[in-house]
Amino acid sequence: MAACRGFFECLLRLLNFILTVAGLAMVGYGIYLLVEWMKISEDGIGGASTAEVLVSGRPLLGAVILGDSFLDNLPKAW
Repeated sequence: MAACRGFFECLLRLLNFILTVAGLAMVGYGIYLLVEWMKISEDGIGGASTAEVLVSGRPLLGAVILGDSFLDNLPKAW
């Protein structure tokens, strides 16, 4: 019975470690995206049209729409 308990303790510690590393990776990637966004916003793109789409080479960043609020794209009440 003690071997079974030790096995499950080891398994849970390994799972906890993996989740911790994944969480830290997400926080690090968020900081990286924030730094990239700050670099792009400092380049002076502010004079562009409101419907401009900024496309990045990073796969998770995708496309960022600069301009109107997303509330304008929601269906209107009758």
